[in-house]
Amino acid sequence: MSAAHAPGLVDVTAGNNSVSFLQPTLVTVKGYAAGPGYDLASGVGTVDAALFVPELAQASGGGYGG
Repeated sequence: MSAAHAPGLVDVTAGNNSVSFLQPTLVTVKGYAAGPGYDLASGVGTVDAALFVPELAQASGGGYGG
């Protein structure tokens, strides 16, 4: 589904997964930046369930009566 650019998988192209916390001083763990396509911040993106569920049913060979 990712390779086919199915609309049920929404690409996350901005932001990062860095995190900051107090311990007892401010500590920041640098994460990865999001970008077009697969990346270490968001993988293949996020799911739009209303589109993803019927696409998944179709990809599995099953029908979807919704």
